Amino acid sequence: FPMPQRRIGWYEAISYNLAALPDSKLADWQIKRLEEIRHKLTGISLVDVGKNCSRPATVKAGSEPSFTITTDHVNSHAPLVLMPRAGANIKNANPTPPDQPCPTIRAMQAGRHTHWADVVNLEDLTAKQITPEISAILQSFPESYLLPESKSLAQRIIGNAVPPLLAKALGTALIESIK
Repeated sequence: FPMPQRRIGWYEAISYNLAALPDSKLADWQIKRLEEIRHKLTGISLVDVGKNCSRPATVKAGSEPSFTITTDHVNSHAPLVLMPRAGANIKNANPTPPDQPCPTIRAMQAGRHTHWADVVNLEDLTAKQITPEISAILQSFPESYLLPESKSLAQRIIGNAVPPLLAKALGTALIESIK
């Protein structure tokens, strides 16, 4: 087997693309699930960070990485999660924190949703839609990979694929093993 590689969270993989993602509306079951577990996801309570701040900042545990520091204002980076969209089984629909790898990207059936997850801001429950192009990046396809125009077909291709970087790592390890 290949040597373990550094694991990156889904946020690190796509953070530079988040602003360009289309807005999404959360389903009622998603909102219900997020409300049920919001306190667990955000860690501790929210605190005010100064008289010029119009909204509270999230406190993180000391073992967690800090949010991105920007020059425009202190609380410019709200806590985000990746919330599954496909499959409304509330008990199994758990959001993925930004430091965790992306969950399995499944192939979507024709006629179903054309996206499988939303990036959700836990402070105000606004959401951005994960597009097939972003799904491909999360699956380790190069950004130059051309996907079909049909979103459902693109999602099926991505969901049925072995992640290219995984295939490369296994192939390289097999070649080294044979040598």
